[in-house]
Amino acid sequence: MIAPLLLLLLSPFTPAVSFADTRIQVLATDPASPATLGHWEQFYLRIGCLSGQPMRVRGDAFLGGTRVTSLSSGAPICGPATGDAIIWLAYTDPARVDRIVITTEDERGHALPLRAELSVDLTWTGQKPAAPRPRADWVAQLQREQDRRMKAEMDAYQARLDSSPISWIIAILMPIVPFAPLVLPLWLGRRWEPAWQRASRVFAVVYVVGSAGIIIWVSQTGSNIAPLWFYIFATVATVAWLATWLAHTIMSRHNTPT
Repeated sequence: MIAPLLLLLLSPFTPAVSFADTRIQVLATDPASPATLGHWEQFYLRIGCLSGQPMRVRGDAFLGGTRVTSLSSGAPICGPATGDAIIWLAYTDPARVDRIVITTEDERGHALPLRAELSVDLTWTGQKPAAPRPRADWVAQLQREQDRRMKAEMDAYQARLDSSPISWIIAILMPIVPFAPLVLPLWLGRRWEPAWQRASRVFAVVYVVGSAGIIIWVSQTGSNIAPLWFYIFATVATVAWLATWLAHTIMSRHNTPT
């Protein structure tokens, strides 16, 4: 913990890396443009980085100068130690894209002035394809290499996390948070006045219905961050219930005869 903190504090005083001789370029795409893709079908780009330093590359889609938010592969590392990078963009709803802008950032997430642009003619129909589209050989190869690097990064991060007390906190909270908005209203609210009891039960029902809605939405969109959405919803519901419990406690004390 101390070493990363010192590195962060001293970073403004460390020499800046020069990227004057660095170039990035789109080497290939899969499929070739123009192309029509279906629900969740990815448009892959092979990015070449002529650099002596590693950097992260990210792709943003545009239509008529307006950014068209997409699902994406994030910002993989590209550089001398990793070779070419692969990024992809996809949509679950109908969408059109006429330009893709590749931007770069250093390993700490600071934006770099390097960028590349690619004019395209891409259409996503929003309909699920009847069969998976065959991928180019370089897509499978680069994807395997990138998955291997990401696994190594995650293993290293997990090792650091396991040695920190926060891992115990997360392990305790993960099984508790999803049930808290359901258990708290039925347990803490059981001795409340009838009107407050009904309100607490309604709260529990709303939470169950909301959770079911998230599950249905995820099953329709194919989102791979379903647990994140569910935990965000559970956390917000828990905070809302605790605010209700605090309001009831304050009002009860205020109305208690002295």
